Amino acid sequence: MSHSLKIYDTCIGCTQCVGACPTDVLEMIHWDGYKAKQIAYAPRIEDCVGCKRCESACSADFLSVRVYLWHEDNSQHGASLLIRSRKLHLNPFDFSLPTKTRTR
Repeated sequence: MSHSLKIYDTCIGCTQCVGACPTDVLEMIHWDGYKAKQIAYAPRIEDCVGCKRCESACSADFLSVRVYLWHEDNSQHGASLLIRSRKLHLNPFDFSLPTKTRTR
């Protein structure tokens, strides 16, 4: 079964993460009712290699390669994983602290 990932909490729709992804996991989709008109979306999250280039490229200082254990019921996509906040961390790739220097 394929898992998908929607990044919508503070996504500003800048597409920097999409361009930085070496495996083309991320794409932008239309999104109504939130801050951005489009959001980053990973329809094949299992293809992510955990390089964190998307995290470094994120101009909103939000995106992280942490996948949270929140389940979204969506019959179209099956099980989905949602990123909503930086506060609850479960990193499937390693248990290290983020490598990006934060200034805020």
